Amino acid sequence: MKTVTFYYVRHGKTEFNDEGVIQGGRVDSPLVPETLPVIEQSARALAGIGFARCYCSPLGRAQETARLLVDGMGETGRLEVRTLDDLREFDFGEVDGKRYADFAPRFVRCFVRQDFSSVGGESGRQVRARVRRAFSRMLSESADDDAVLVVAHGALFRYVLLEFAGDMGPLGRRLRSLTVRTPNAGIGVVVGCEADGERDAAAGGAAAGAGTGAGTGADGGSGAGGAGGVDSCGVAGAGGSPDVVRGGLGHGMSFRLVQLPLSGEDFAKTRYGEPR
Repeated sequence: MKTVTFYYVRHGKTEFNDEGVIQGGRVDSPLVPETLPVIEQSARALAGIGFARCYCSPLGRAQETARLLVDGMGETGRLEVRTLDDLREFDFGEVDGKRYADFAPRFVRCFVRQDFSSVGGESGRQVRARVRRAFSRMLSESADDDAVLVVAHGALFRYVLLEFAGDMGPLGRRLRSLTVRTPNAGIGVVVGCEADGERDAAAGGAAAGAGTGAGTGADGGSGAGGAGGVDSCGVAGAGGSPDVVRGGLGHGMSFRLVQLPLSGEDFAKTRYGEPR
């Protein structure tokens, strides 16, 4: 059994964040100076983890944040920032790059539906598929007990939650995804695992099946069921349905969100912020 811990960090605050501009996958803006100490604080919180690799969205705000984190952890020259296109922010279509105040009704309507295809953007189903592809690839490229730094976006994290917060159930995950706030440079944690051979895969499938609940979640994505027992990562209470393992994920893979995003200061106080 291979188990990998992913530390998900949202990019630092940008000019568009300050100016109230909708900032999705089509647009970008520079980091603002006041976010640098916040990123440095997150870097200090992560410094003792010992990352094996770093994956990052292709957008400039995430790339710059990743470089600052790597520098702040003292990992420059050792930890390469690898670009993964599936970590790009949600494409908000025609409203991307527009002032929120001018397009609030249209944005909110699409946001509540979690579907921007009506304005030429992505649907929630498409974004959830990207999340599954990204985490499947990162897990497949990692070794057992690796720690992996993932630098991406706030709206994308909502879909990480929808996919991997199995203990909430489909309705709970949907509601939480609409209300969760990921602070700039905030840190969350996802644990992923991959069964080692048919024997572990069968055991993982049996554990997942024991926790099967409501099945399909919002946007037609894979639902994580009820309370469940122990999933194939050995994480208590995952309660994932078989779709959680097979719905776009690599064979024998499962993931669980174990820590919602916190500021670097608060994250350092959790058990996930302790040096490995």
